[in-house]
Amino acid sequence: MSNDGHRPMLDLSSALAKIPIRTFAHLPTPVEQVELEGGLKCWIKRDDLSHPTYGGNKVRKLEFLVGEALRRECNAVATMGGTGTNHGLATAIFAEAEGLKCHLALFPQPVTDHVLQSLKLYHAHGAQLHLFGTFARAAVFLAARELAGRTGHSDERLMVFGPGGSSPLGTLGFVNAAFELAEQIRAGELPEPARIYCPLGSNGTLAGLALGMRLTGLKSRIIGIRVTPLVGANSFFVASLANKTLALLQRHGAALNASRIGQGEITIDHSYYGGTYGLPTEAGEAAQASAAAAGIGLEPTYTAKAFAAVLEDLQGAKEDGPVLYWNTFSSADMSDLAQGISPTDLPADFQRFF
Repeated sequence: MSNDGHRPMLDLSSALAKIPIRTFAHLPTPVEQVELEGGLKCWIKRDDLSHPTYGGNKVRKLEFLVGEALRRECNAVATMGGTGTNHGLATAIFAEAEGLKCHLALFPQPVTDHVLQSLKLYHAHGAQLHLFGTFARAAVFLAARELAGRTGHSDERLMVFGPGGSSPLGTLGFVNAAFELAEQIRAGELPEPARIYCPLGSNGTLAGLALGMRLTGLKSRIIGIRVTPLVGANSFFVASLANKTLALLQRHGAALNASRIGQGEITIDHSYYGGTYGLPTEAGEAAQASAAAAGIGLEPTYTAKAFAAVLEDLQGAKEDGPVLYWNTFSSADMSDLAQGISPTDLPADFQRFF
């Protein structure tokens, strides 16, 4: 499948036309200015509206990942994450839409209402759930499953999507997103932001935006708010992923003379993590309530913590200039579907979370 021209590509169009894509996202996602309590104003990139069934940032990545799975004639896909993984849910939803079997290798995180709803929704969309005690064990399981298909020991032709969909291929979705934002700025829909905030989980969103800023010439500073353990979310991995994505574009013929991105060019704020993946924080809960009052839905693991950093910025603790928050959550209300699923419908390993 090739690109259908429904998004701005600029000088990347010839390269991206050679890369398979399954167009799910409704792009461009809107930008809007919201007024918060106390008269604070913030621009928001509404990636929560990237798809009516299930939005958020993962849709952009899955366009390229599912496109590649279909090119390989796979009949199954698999990924991994915490028990509340947004990427896992997005993968299950869009795999089901394409007739692909979906495996989710999950490991425990603090149990919240969001996690419980996610578990029900995985099941509702036909995902095969597998529970492991650690990230490493989940990764080994997926590698073995993929190898079995490659060597003919399984009838599944399976493609594994890395955590968060943050491979160089998936990261192309957010290079594209930066070009989309640049077009909106040029069209006068918003001023060029001084700072752009996004959650930093599996590195792909920040890496894609950092590379996209370089390629578009925008001067906005991208700030990733770390919400996952430092061992996997840091400036080394973000810069490395950005540079691998640049190399992927160049291999497909993009005439890009951009220099490699160095670690020192990546800005990460580590102070909102909260000590444990998925653990709600007081600042995050306050930010979630503030956003809700302005009609913006967030969740406690990623987006509320990142928005807490935005609020601190707006309250005058940092610099001047327009601030943009990149909302990576999905605003689609799936509560009715989740309510139709009983905990006893889930595999026994998962029933204990309820």
